[in-house]
Amino acid sequence: MIVVIIVFVVAEMEHDESDSKAEWIEGIAILVAVVVVVLVTAFNDWRKERQFRGLQNKIEHEHKFATIRGGEVLQVPVSDLLVGDICQVKYGTRCFFVLHVSFSSIL
Repeated sequence: MIVVIIVFVVAEMEHDESDSKAEWIEGIAILVAVVVVVLVTAFNDWRKERQFRGLQNKIEHEHKFATIRGGEVLQVPVSDLLVGDICQVKYGTRCFFVLHVSFSSIL
């Protein structure tokens, strides 16, 4: 955007007064187009980032995992899983962490 302003100023300095009366409209049109594109892109990026954070929070707080702690099967949120937890993984379970399979049974 700064480059467009510099080009606009240099172009104004090089042309005569009579030529520049109509040409300034083109420079302003380009400047407005650049500003609109930048604002729309920034707004879309901000909205996508906000949606991503919402989904990430939903996964961390609402998704529970069957975990064996102290001999009991507990439903623990994914964000509360600790190193060494024994998790029951069933068909279709989504794993959002690194997993080491120590026992598997095919039914």
